[in-house]
Amino acid sequence: MRRLGRAYARQLLRGGATRAQIISELEASHRQRRDLRRTGIVRLAEAGATTPQIAAISGHAIDYCQRIIDTYLPRRTEVALAGMETWERHQSRETSKIVSIAASRGRLM
Repeated sequence: MRRLGRAYARQLLRGGATRAQIISELEASHRQRRDLRRTGIVRLAEAGATTPQIAAISGHAIDYCQRIIDTYLPRRTEVALAGMETWERHQSRETSKIVSIAASRGRLM
């Protein structure tokens, strides 16, 4: 623990905080700027911004933004639910365009 962290922990302890509260508070205060950058990139992607748009806004390279999106976006519950809803909508259609084109050319038989 850094010196500043120890001083802050002592201050919390004097204020009547429990050990669990102190640990929680120190973990919460240990955020880094890059955490916020990554969160911003993921939020922009969730909002529907393209990777080049996100790179222009954040000032990072497109490949850096894409790497962040590839790493953090698939783990989001909202993304998984949206993917499942899209799949279910697709399954509820009578035929897909690909199948109907192939069927119309007699290639499915």
